[in-house]
Amino acid sequence: MNKRMVYLTVVIITAAGCAQVPPWKHHAGVEKKHGEGLAALPVTLPDRATGDAVEQPPDEEPGARVTGLLRQLASDSYKDRVNAYTGLEELIEGNWDSLVVERLLKARESTSDPEVKEQLGRLLAMFFTAERLVLKLRNEDYRVRGSIEEALMAIGTPAVGPLTAALKDESAHVRASAARVLGKLGDKRAVEHLMQALKDHDGQVRRYAAEGLYMIPDKKAVDALIEVLKDGNTAAALFAARALEKIGEAAVDSLTEVLKHEEPTARLFVAQTLGSIGDRRAVEPLIKALKDEDAGVSGAAACALGGIGDRSAVEALTEALRGKSEYTRGCAAEALGDLGDKRSIEALGSVLEDEVWYVRMNAARALGKIGGESAVGLLTKALKDKNSSVRAWAAEALKEIAKRDSGRTTGGGRNGTTGK
Repeated sequence: MNKRMVYLTVVIITAAGCAQVPPWKHHAGVEKKHGEGLAALPVTLPDRATGDAVEQPPDEEPGARVTGLLRQLASDSYKDRVNAYTGLEELIEGNWDSLVVERLLKARESTSDPEVKEQLGRLLAMFFTAERLVLKLRNEDYRVRGSIEEALMAIGTPAVGPLTAALKDESAHVRASAARVLGKLGDKRAVEHLMQALKDHDGQVRRYAAEGLYMIPDKKAVDALIEVLKDGNTAAALFAARALEKIGEAAVDSLTEVLKHEEPTARLFVAQTLGSIGDRRAVEPLIKALKDEDAGVSGAAACALGGIGDRSAVEALTEALRGKSEYTRGCAAEALGDLGDKRSIEALGSVLEDEVWYVRMNAARALGKIGGESAVGLLTKALKDKNSSVRAWAAEALKEIAKRDSGRTTGGGRNGTTGK
């Protein structure tokens, strides 16, 4: 980008504090040639019904007028540039429309020059203050709100204050959009406000507040996020669980307590989250959860134990192979394969006789991971299983064992080759 464009940027920004006076009237010496990124703006708009590009007369609707005015800002004519600036001000003041925002955003996104992109971001901030845009979030059209949210993102850090204030707006649309944008901005100042928004009576607001805290993980939000797991809003609980997973070890003790909660969905999310965190403090609570009356919870606890990788869970998982829930039996078989303890081979062999085909399949896969002569004998018998998927996985498991044994036989060099 040349010096002339940089100079224009300074001129425009300086003008932001001048009351209703085009910036070039303060800088008569501004140079003529500038704005290659603006000059490249498209002259067509997509038809909203068909998506086809159609010509739009510049005075017919605000979006097209903005395109023309932005192109005019790149004119060699001083008079044209003054008129373009004045025209943008009048358009925004007198005929506000979401397409105005869309055009500025499109201009910003279309240029590959980072300085031009920054200048257009500042134009957005100049013409559309965060306070003003937040008020427009009350629009019932989700497409309009989406454009406004993008404009607030373009404004960036200066938008944080108005957005946190908007979390108390009487409109649920405004509160939900504010929570969503705050999360995307990732500013730590928003954490306390998003924690309060987790208590909002509107489910969408709680959902986006939880998503925001997922994007800005902070251990001081643990207790507030735990409460979201219990309130029955599945979408909010999902993001609360993901946020707690990001927070990690600091959340483990609080999470294990929720395994005793009466809401099955809360217990399920907690079991999954503890498995993802992988902290060994969760092993004993998860072993107890293997006996949960809800099959989803007991199955998730089994998978979590496999993910944590603590072999002290082998005995409990072996017992779970004999449980009533086929889902839990299948998950327990998979977890035992992840743990890779040969003590579980005999029990997994018994599961190869289970009445449910996918439980037998998981047992075959687990035996393939564990390996050894006993596993080979059991898998060989499974090659005659009545279910084709079980037979296929038994064959695959035997190949895996043979490949590992071959690698050890050739001397243990890198990638199974003999080292010198």
